[in-house]
Amino acid sequence: MTKLTAIALLTALSLAGCEMMPVTEKGIAQESLYNRLGGRPAITAVVGEFTARITADNRINKHIAKTDLPKLKFLLAEQICDVSGGPFKYLG
Repeated sequence: MTKLTAIALLTALSLAGCEMMPVTEKGIAQESLYNRLGGRPAITAVVGEFTARITADNRINKHIAKTDLPKLKFLLAEQICDVSGGPFKYLG
C-alpha cells in the first residue's frame, strides 16, 4: 500500500466517523446519549435495578403482580436504547 493510498484511507475513515457523531449548536461533535449512558449493558443493568426496586416496594408492586417481568425488562431496555440514539428499534 502506498503512502498516498494509506493517507486517503485514513482520511476517509476519519470523515466517516465524524459524520456519524451528532453536532451541537457550537459545532462540537458529541456522542449519542446511548453511548454516554454506557450502551446496552449499562441500560440493561439500570432497568434490572429499577424493576427489582419496584417489585420489592409493597406500595406499588401490586400494580405489576401479573406482569411478565423478563419481557418488561427487555422491552423497557429496548425502548430506552432506541430513544437514546442506540442501534436498537423499539418494537413493543
